[in-house]
Amino acid sequence: MLKNINEACDYIYSFLNLEKSDKYNSKLKNSYSLKNIHSILKYFHNPEKNQNIIHIAGTKGKGSTSILISHLLNLLNFNTTVFLSPHLIDLNERFLYNQEFITNNEIINLTNKIKKVITKNNLKPTTFEFLFILYLLFSEKKKTDYLIIETGVGGRLDSTNIVDPIISVITPLGIDHTDILGKTIFNITREKGGIIKENKKVVLGNQNFISRKILQKIALKKRSEIFEINKEFKLLTFKTYKNGIIFDFIFNDIFINNFFISLLGVHQIYNFFTALKTVYLIKPEILNIIKKNKNINIQIPGRIQILRKNPPIILDVAHNNESAVKLRNTLLLHFPDVKWTVLSCMTAEKDYKNFYKKLRKIIDQLIITTPSIFKKSNSKEVYNKAKKIIKKTFFIPLFDDAFDKVLSQKKPLLITGSFYIAGPFLNKWKKININ
Repeated sequence: MLKNINEACDYIYSFLNLEKSDKYNSKLKNSYSLKNIHSILKYFHNPEKNQNIIHIAGTKGKGSTSILISHLLNLLNFNTTVFLSPHLIDLNERFLYNQEFITNNEIINLTNKIKKVITKNNLKPTTFEFLFILYLLFSEKKKTDYLIIETGVGGRLDSTNIVDPIISVITPLGIDHTDILGKTIFNITREKGGIIKENKKVVLGNQNFISRKILQKIALKKRSEIFEINKEFKLLTFKTYKNGIIFDFIFNDIFINNFFISLLGVHQIYNFFTALKTVYLIKPEILNIIKKNKNINIQIPGRIQILRKNPPIILDVAHNNESAVKLRNTLLLHFPDVKWTVLSCMTAEKDYKNFYKKLRKIIDQLIITTPSIFKKSNSKEVYNKAKKIIKKTFFIPLFDDAFDKVLSQKKPLLITGSFYIAGPFLNKWKKININ
């Protein structure tokens, strides 16, 4: 019997953890399959069945869109659970019920329940499969009206793809996880498009031309009705502030003005559009609600998250070229006159040379350090490449030393490059309780 949260987490992480594997060899690639999760869920009476599920894949904006969908459904008085990945600090961050994290006691109790079944039947889930089972049982326990499920990696072979959703959502696609999904946008799109189901609705966020054509073809083959955000909405104007963005738009020939979301970046407007269209397909009355209450006040951990206002400290989990461009453009919009000290490092498989090129315009100085131990990173190699791109680049190998250094400077600070640096920074920030 697991008695506390640390014991529960240790047990969950004792299984094959694909998120923290340093390399994806053929043996690990074979772990991306639906066969194992299908066989395991039978022992739990298939909690994924007969549920109202919204399934979300994409390269950028999955987490933001998931939370926005949940928020809008909550405005309609529906109960929701959200399954997110990965987390920044605590495992609890992956499981939301009406925007609130699962409690430690709930994790402990559900983990013991799962442990009993898999031990008795000699089952071997991966860590991610275990977490997904935990989420399904959590949702079952809460008697949730709608389950909002974000894929882990990809779509077609992601463990979450055993669900039969009422709506599939695909947020903007780009190049990422090439060691698993393929090196081209064509291959990546086909994998992500694998969540599209027969005769079901599909909502597409803004897509590049190639991805849009491929997804349209998949939807047509599966006789799925497709809704594209760039055809459904017209963004008229927007104004940026340091705490959010106000915009006017047209949807279904209805004009809505001065709508505020407490998120930074124009891309978050389109994530909101994706969420709004998804919820509108479920219950059109959502339009009446947002016309009366033109304010969405939420914060999404690690997504251009403001930790301090003056001087600003911003945390973002951008880790590929597309997200770097969105981060750069967002900061130029909301903080046009600010040059940033950037604390960063990236994991070994990432394109860190081009990542820092994309951010160069907003950087005053770049400090490279070492991310958490969970992912392989050659921080010295990252530093050697980064200093050729940004003249004021410094190397502070120990994360604690780098943390103390950037805070002592009392300059505008951006932390980015990986979940594995954003998480440790946020954890240390909360512990010292700086205001």
